Amino acid sequence: MTDAPADGTPIPLVEAAAERLARVAAAEAEADAAFTELTRAAALPEGITRNSRLGDALLLVERLRSALPGPELPPMLPRPGQSDADWRAAVAEARTAHNAYAVSFQSAVRERGREALGVPGGGILAWELEPGIHPPAPEDIRIDVDAIRLTRSFGEASGAADGDVPGGAAGDIVDAVDAGACPAAWTTSIRIQRPDLGVGGPAAAGAAPAIVELHGGAFWMGDGDCLRALGDPSARYLAGRLGAVVVTVDYHLTPEHGYPTPVLDAIAAIDWVRANAATLGVDAGRILLAGTSSGGNVATAAAIADGEREGVPPLAGVVLTAPALDLTDFGTFYSSTPERRTARAALLDAYTGAVDAGAPTVSPARHPVPATFPPAVVVTSAFDEVAAGSAQWAAGLADAGIPVRHGVFEMTHTLGHPHDEADMREYLAAGMEWLLAGAR
Repeated sequence: MTDAPADGTPIPLVEAAAERLARVAAAEAEADAAFTELTRAAALPEGITRNSRLGDALLLVERLRSALPGPELPPMLPRPGQSDADWRAAVAEARTAHNAYAVSFQSAVRERGREALGVPGGGILAWELEPGIHPPAPEDIRIDVDAIRLTRSFGEASGAADGDVPGGAAGDIVDAVDAGACPAAWTTSIRIQRPDLGVGGPAAAGAAPAIVELHGGAFWMGDGDCLRALGDPSARYLAGRLGAVVVTVDYHLTPEHGYPTPVLDAIAAIDWVRANAATLGVDAGRILLAGTSSGGNVATAAAIADGEREGVPPLAGVVLTAPALDLTDFGTFYSSTPERRTARAALLDAYTGAVDAGAPTVSPARHPVPATFPPAVVVTSAFDEVAAGSAQWAAGLADAGIPVRHGVFEMTHTLGHPHDEADMREYLAAGMEWLLAGAR
């Protein structure tokens, strides 16, 4: 051991170490400040730490977001002098651009996430993790119908005729409208993922359960190619994991179609599955309704309305992922600037129209849970900056004596570390199994 000089002069080695520690501390403080500014600019709720798994994912995504700026929002109303046809074309163009951006952005996150987030052999999708959740091999899933056109007319019977389920080889597109099965107005596209029903398959013992899924997208996007790219992998996974027939509904979107059109679309899809249960090979008493984000809002409203009907089998359960159940609460993101608040208000006005945004089937979290609401699984993002009301709805379900499982995950509205996303997907799948077993 070397003694310090008698005059108190620091030992050079100790002095160098102290300087290095000071530099590290300064760099850490600078990084913490930058991360705090990033979360502030993103208008995220407080509490996300830089060195957490979510913090790592957030840094990656925000770097990509700055390199891949998104397109502009569409006009929610026709501009002065703009024809209805031109306005609809402008909305469609903006929707296509946003859907393409969502797909390309996720692809970029997956590509960069493998290395940056240290996920072995995987990407941002939960079922690519090792260890984690794994989808069945593509050859284990039969896609009997790629797309079916349904129609719904207000006040009239919905869907194709009982037993008239379009069929064909995998990849065929069967259009009931073009075939003259129903009027061409109010078309809704659905996609069906069907499990392997052969000997030894997960649903071989009898009729399969069905899952009717409603995508998210702030009520105005998330359809078409975006739904196929982002929704099909999840549908295939659930079909294989649960032995379920998964019906993904490409429902009408705002601003062209406001409330209650998407809700009626959801009910029409449920009724179609019920009416065609035998042909689809599903049990009409084991239908789950699932929705994500804005789709969770639509699913909740549809389940409330469906529970009040007579003469139909009750839903086996409702599965809500980060649902937006209080549209009067704009969340930290849309409340953060006047521009964001104005844009959010315009979007919600386009969806709700003349209906009060606080109405029971628009903002259900602001109201008591109906006694007829089905058992439910609710997933809340702990740092959700966009959607409000899911925790309140889950608490209301419990208070009403309705079986409910409520999971809270370290995620923002759209982002989580792959391992946390894997945990969430496993929670959802296990919750669906619980619902299909009678919520016991």
